[in-house]
Amino acid sequence: RQILVAERGPLVFVFNFNPFEDFDGLKVPVPEPGKYKIVLDADKRFASRVGWDAEHFSSPVEDEAFGGYERGQYIKVLAPKRSATVFVKDEE
Repeated sequence: RQILVAERGPLVFVFNFNPFEDFDGLKVPVPEPGKYKIVLDADKRFASRVGWDAEHFSSPVEDEAFGGYERGQYIKVLAPKRSATVFVKDEE
């Protein structure tokens, strides 16, 4: 798949290094339940395929086969090919 998900402080980074495939509905583990928003989109220069106005609400992990089980929750995101997107929990 060539996907890398990382966390640094309150930020959640999603990198898609795949040159051929977008991943829509990609489950990304998040540190806290709640609503997440996009704060950086490296795909923006290509008429951003990521919806800046989209709200990403966390869902509880119910399937132990999902790798983010230890986090307890995830958000579903679009990871366009050759791009990076950064999310932060929306405190509003």
